[in-house]
Amino acid sequence: MHVMVTVDLHEATPEQRAVFNQQMRAAQWTRCAKVSTAFCAAFKSDAGRATAIAVTERAVQQAASEAHVTAYGAVCAATDEKPTTFSS
Repeated sequence: MHVMVTVDLHEATPEQRAVFNQQMRAAQWTRCAKVSTAFCAAFKSDAGRATAIAVTERAVQQAASEAHVTAYGAVCAATDEKPTTFSS
């Protein structure tokens, strides 16, 4: 199971963004391509979509809390295939 999440940190300072990104990396999330707001993670093959999405939501909430970010928006997708990334 693969999950891609993109997160907009509303009105976050550069320092808050750095802490958020560090917390996501600590939770085993990596950046997707060169998209600064998108993170990807792989889950065990027996993880269901609902579980993967719940874990994703908790990771974002925890990272935002550690960074003292009070407002954010996120979109995630869980699929059996790794997200396709591209950049120029």
